[in-house]
Amino acid sequence: MNLATPRTVAIKATPIDTEVKATVIDTEVFIRRPGEVRRARAWIGKVLAPEVASETLDDIRTCLSECVTNAAVHANAGTLVGVIVMWTAPDMVRVEVIDQGNTEQKKPHIPATLQEYASGGRGLNLVATLSSKWGCQKEGDGTGWVVWFQVADQQSCLIESS
Repeated sequence: MNLATPRTVAIKATPIDTEVKATVIDTEVFIRRPGEVRRARAWIGKVLAPEVASETLDDIRTCLSECVTNAAVHANAGTLVGVIVMWTAPDMVRVEVIDQGNTEQKKPHIPATLQEYASGGRGLNLVATLSSKWGCQKEGDGTGWVVWFQVADQQSCLIESS
């Protein structure tokens, strides 16, 4: 599902914010499997490369990779992962990754402790480090999760500070 033209929507951003006005840039649907992460990274690069600084795009790609990987690995219901990219401010990109849920209904979270040589468990910590804000909420029908993150465009920040 691709949107031909941007549209403005009201989204529930965080438990603190009741609604945030956002302009949708693009949407895409991926198959819930680890191999789709590469396609997601390429897609968001095409969508945002003309709009944001390369450093910002690198952070967004990394965060998206982690969120799509988590959806592929941890969601066990449905076969699709949706991604929505939007502006929430002139210099703030928000990305939402929507999965179709898991039978255990576990909330996405950052583990309290990590084993030094563990093969996983670092993804959302990386998202928290690279993004301005991140969070998760139940998807509209209550079965899946929306993991979202916001990244400030570093180019805009540099222009404002000079």
